Amino acid sequence: MREYDVPYHIRVCIDKDVRASFWYRINFSNGFVDEIQQMSEITERPELKYLAYDIETSKQPSKFPDATIDCIMMISLMYEGEAFLITNRAYCGQDVEGFEYAPKPDFES
Repeated sequence: MREYDVPYHIRVCIDKDVRASFWYRINFSNGFVDEIQQMSEITERPELKYLAYDIETSKQPSKFPDATIDCIMMISLMYEGEAFLITNRAYCGQDVEGFEYAPKPDFES
């Protein structure tokens, strides 16, 4: 591996000693990073917010969907324990019965 094989953003993190799982205070000057300070006094984990989604589309057999000809059939979303289903009635053509999100106990937070 040579230096030019390392992507720029990874090289900056290495040079500036920026590591994952830490909080940082970043100061800017004229649109450029002036200083990066690790905030070592913050040791607790933040309460994370997350969004998960799945998009179901039509497609040709053994092909990836093509946005110019394939349509979206439905989108399922999950945000902070709430689940949503968005359907394309032009494609599905009828009401979709409601559902209840009930994770297994192992996956509850």
